[in-house]
Amino acid sequence: MATNIGVGFNPSTQEPIDSRFVVANNTERLALPWYKVYEGLLVYQADENRYYACTDPGSADGPAPQWTALAFAEGSDSVFPFSGSAVITGSLIVTGSLALHGELEVSGSTIISGSLKTPGPVIIGGSSYLVDTTNDLYVETSLFAPVISSSKNIITGDGSPGDLFLVKTNSTDDAKFVINLEGVTILGAFTETPTAQEGGMFYSASGDFYLGY
Repeated sequence: MATNIGVGFNPSTQEPIDSRFVVANNTERLALPWYKVYEGLLVYQADENRYYACTDPGSADGPAPQWTALAFAEGSDSVFPFSGSAVITGSLIVTGSLALHGELEVSGSTIISGSLKTPGPVIIGGSSYLVDTTNDLYVETSLFAPVISSSKNIITGDGSPGDLFLVKTNSTDDAKFVINLEGVTILGAFTETPTAQEGGMFYSASGDFYLGY
């Protein structure tokens, strides 16, 4: 039966007011019997500098009390590695590098001040800004989904050295299609005649344009 308390406690001690609140190690925490814990009890484990929450107090003839480590505790391994799903309602700011082993899908805007490297596709519903031009955006497969559905796609340059839009093949570093910062379309010079395509066009290193028919 609960006891009503009209005023709060005002202890003048460095000892916990409840002996269950602080334990020295994992052994002491797991030794707490079912009749001394309750669902929601927070216990600070001193050797790990970490809080544990009791998720199930158990029973006399049932399982032992169950505990879950809280992610906001101190310690390099208290949050990561992390497995499962996480929902972030505010902002996520990455000041270093972000490496992904799967797919990244973002419904809003993404601002990365470092580098992003992922072996999977990057799907962004809003705008993607690479604000630090000294780093690169590395994508080992495709930047977007195979099909992009949009009424308008805008690419703008910031005046930095380089080109606005650049297309290369996997077999060579020679640019095949370029739009420079002045908006000029440039066809890469072919040193060998490619396979003729009806309606196609290419620019030869000899200085001639060729049309396919």
